[in-house]
Amino acid sequence: MKNLLIVLILASFGLTTNAQDETRHRKNRMHKAKSEIELSEVQKVKMEERKSAYEEVLSDQSMSREEKKAKIVQMRSNEESILTKEQQQKMKALKAERSAERMLNRQDRMESMEKLKVYRAEFDQKISAADQETLSDLRQKLKAHKNTDRTQMSEADKVKMKSDKKMMKSLSLKYEDEVLNFLKEKGIDESISEKKEQRERKMKKADQRGRKQGSQVGRKGRIKSKGHMVTRFLLMENK
Repeated sequence: MKNLLIVLILASFGLTTNAQDETRHRKNRMHKAKSEIELSEVQKVKMEERKSAYEEVLSDQSMSREEKKAKIVQMRSNEESILTKEQQQKMKALKAERSAERMLNRQDRMESMEKLKVYRAEFDQKISAADQETLSDLRQKLKAHKNTDRTQMSEADKVKMKSDKKMMKSLSLKYEDEVLNFLKEKGIDESISEKKEQRERKMKKADQRGRKQGSQVGRKGRIKSKGHMVTRFLLMENK
């Protein structure tokens, strides 16, 4: 059931991790790879130079997307020259390991999400017909709001979005206890506060290792409250 909890937590983020989290994970993987292939000081300097070169290409406003892509491909074709043959083999092994792990995690999430959809459909029996209709309507409206550029929204649309969110919050509060008890009955009873503490401990350790400010996870990247989980569970598409 642990995987189900993880999927539901991901759902509380809108079924995706934010860009800040993704950046942090990528930098952590790079740090681990550099540690395992045991770079020399000279190699570390060359790696930093390579990183700076990539950033210069990415930030070059005079280059088109295709030109940047071609340049990066060319640069990457030469990057292995920095590593010894043994280090290249270690790097390939690490990449293969990460690829396999991603595939397994993706499969686990897909299977867990299917189970959650079944649970969500089952939970409909506890929701009144009127509230089911309201939820169905809100599901479509909130999805549309999410896909709309707020800078392009009229004041009337902003007021409507605020009203829809307020109505959804009201429904979440109404069914919060029932949702949490239902999930507990299904075995998804691991404390969210415990998951938050685990995450914050990891963040603290990363800070102690001297992570740069840009690689730290801010408040937006932390686990949301139980109330937010209830909202996402209620808004889930069910079978």
